[in-house]
Amino acid sequence: MTKFVILATQRTGSTFVRLWLNNNSNVRCHGEIFIHSGIDGFKEYCKKSIDSKILYTLFSNKMCAKLFSGMFLNKFIKDFCKSVYFDSNHPEPWVSEKMVKIQYRKKNYTDIKAIGFKLMYAQLLNHKVLKSWLRDNNIKIIYITRNNILKIYISRLMLDKYGIAHSVEKTHSKTIHVNPNKILSELDKIAKTSEQMRSVFPKNKCLEITYEDIFFNYVKTAGKIWEFLDLEDNNTPKPPLKKITSDSMKQVIENYDEILNVLSGTPYEVFLQ
Repeated sequence: MTKFVILATQRTGSTFVRLWLNNNSNVRCHGEIFIHSGIDGFKEYCKKSIDSKILYTLFSNKMCAKLFSGMFLNKFIKDFCKSVYFDSNHPEPWVSEKMVKIQYRKKNYTDIKAIGFKLMYAQLLNHKVLKSWLRDNNIKIIYITRNNILKIYISRLMLDKYGIAHSVEKTHSKTIHVNPNKILSELDKIAKTSEQMRSVFPKNKCLEITYEDIFFNYVKTAGKIWEFLDLEDNNTPKPPLKKITSDSMKQVIENYDEILNVLSGTPYEVFLQ
């Protein structure tokens, strides 16, 4: 059984990859099980007893998680990871009501050859025991990044403003005003995070793919992923997710000329093209 994690930051195509993998009859790929309320997630797992409910309350608080992670929380988090990867009775991956149109078909556990889940880099930083558990158990890591980090930032702003993370239907073109005083520091943060993420698991088997690989070189990238997971494609269908933001930054950014002036002469200027 291949065990893996999709490690990414927001707005890099990780949801597409997660849903796509889950469309394969031999893969069970969970979503963000440490934050969502689905039946396969940590929150539901913690409802088994009063003690575990208390633990979840602590775990869900970032300050408490950091304070107590070296104490009694560690074992409980590890037990949950073991359930995800090794317990045949662990609930199948959950899909929210908004995404019900891309619900995959039910699978037999005996057909499953690879199990994994999606993990945001920030979640890994908040709960360091996850990092050590994934290292100690030699979990394969699929890093997902995005070359155009400006589009990561713009996509996050669009999500904050319009509240649409993903859609299976076409949406009307939307625009956003970008703060010229913040953009450089925000892009620096995104670039730094991407570099840090690559160095977290130096001894695990890792595969790095980019948003651009997924959507502009799909066939080759899909082949790399299946090979990495020791699986066959089985004509796995793509999830019917639709692009929310236009590829043209000039059409999206309301104060485009102002932002162009700020980014001119920096490494980020090229991302406006």
